[in-house]
Amino acid sequence: MNMNPGDFGKWSEFVYAIFDINRKVRYVGRTTNRLTIRLNQHRSQAKKGTMPFHEWLRTDQYITIELLEVCPWQKRHAGEAEADWIRWLRDKGHPILNVAPYDDGLSPSQRKANKDQHLRGDQTGNVPSLATIEKLEKALKEMES
Repeated sequence: MNMNPGDFGKWSEFVYAIFDINRKVRYVGRTTNRLTIRLNQHRSQAKKGTMPFHEWLRTDQYITIELLEVCPWQKRHAGEAEADWIRWLRDKGHPILNVAPYDDGLSPSQRKANKDQHLRGDQTGNVPSLATIEKLEKALKEMES
């Protein structure tokens, strides 16, 4: 998907993927910044960072960053979308380097409230909705073509 967060206004958060030269996703994150700014932030952090992702960033010369999903505030929490993408891409065999694979960015009380809503039938829990799964499958097909 060749979009930039700036195309969607200031009231959204964005989930992105960083790819290696073989088009495998190595990292999934979220931001409110333009993707080039976020990638530069990652590169700066990698200079001193000790996480597996930082080590990979220091060695891989050819990487790309792409927008995976736009999460308008009040509609879908980007932490939830990020966790869905990480889980789904790992299941598809991508060598993702995120340390906290299902971190949704929520506090324990927010997570419990979302889970309670989900149990009541709302689509705000940690289980991907059918629409999200369809988005993920469509994105994977686009990545593979």
